[in-house]
Amino acid sequence: MTPPLISFNQVPQATHRFKFSMLQYLTTALLKLARNLESRLKSATPLIFQPNLQEESLSDAIADPKNHNFAVELGQALERDELFLDYQPQIELETGQLLGVESLVRWHHPRLGRISPADFIPIAEETGLIIPMGYWILRRACQQYKQWQSLGIAPSKLSVNLSLCQLKDPNLVPVIHSILTETEINPDYLELEITESFMASNISAAIATLTELRKLGIQIAIDDFGTGYSSLSSLKNLPIQTLKIDKSFLDDLLVTNKNQVILQSIIELGHRLKLQIIAEGIENEGQLKMLKAMNCDCGQGYFLSRPLHLEALIHYFRQVKLGIHLPQLLFS
Repeated sequence: MTPPLISFNQVPQATHRFKFSMLQYLTTALLKLARNLESRLKSATPLIFQPNLQEESLSDAIADPKNHNFAVELGQALERDELFLDYQPQIELETGQLLGVESLVRWHHPRLGRISPADFIPIAEETGLIIPMGYWILRRACQQYKQWQSLGIAPSKLSVNLSLCQLKDPNLVPVIHSILTETEINPDYLELEITESFMASNISAAIATLTELRKLGIQIAIDDFGTGYSSLSSLKNLPIQTLKIDKSFLDDLLVTNKNQVILQSIIELGHRLKLQIIAEGIENEGQLKMLKAMNCDCGQGYFLSRPLHLEALIHYFRQVKLGIHLPQLLFS
């Protein structure tokens, strides 16, 4: 009988509530084995997984984010306090007043520096890490929102993204309820954003979950609207309050009449359904003026404000509190 090539031993206990799965440890062991597969096959010597094996793997360069070690380090990022939140303001286009902020997770890797969410969020979704990460994001955002409330500078809405994986988690509603209770946040201030791609899955189950969240008092927004599977006619069945128009419709807004027609239609029909409309990705004054002319309710984007780190955001809030807003000519 051929002896095993891989065995496990001394799997370290997690010091954080979010533990690595055995699959992640197995992935690391397989990668280590692959480096000297020929010699292992000749000797049939098992590779014993030790905690230091993981550290050896992580010491390798990971310039390619698709490297499996990258997923292991991403799992450790929560324990090592490498993740943090930036916030992008959402502005009422008619008045220039601050409506709320959207939380955006960031990763500062100790060796690679800032890593784009476009690189690590897909990996988090593939490995299942997005579920504990998503709850960490929500808890941290609510904790910080509570601090803003204590300072008297909190906006009226806090938006947090909800992944499709989280939406399928049977513990989603009780966990969110627990976080709101723990942080003493009124659910009316919280908005959860979910991309419309959820409609390609079990739509009935998704609607049931969103309905339970609405019963808690939480607001629901459809993010990146216009790029996925939903249609305006299907929106009447969803327990949502906000539509966020994808930035792709704004990219050619000033040069393509088709995008103008589409945007105007979304805004008008959304209003008929009593939905608030937010345009994402506003990058210049021309886009802003056209959206205002279309009676779009709110907007966010680099032209209005780039995502702000916590210290800069608190300064921004204090300016808003003092009546210092974006240049009034933009909203006159």
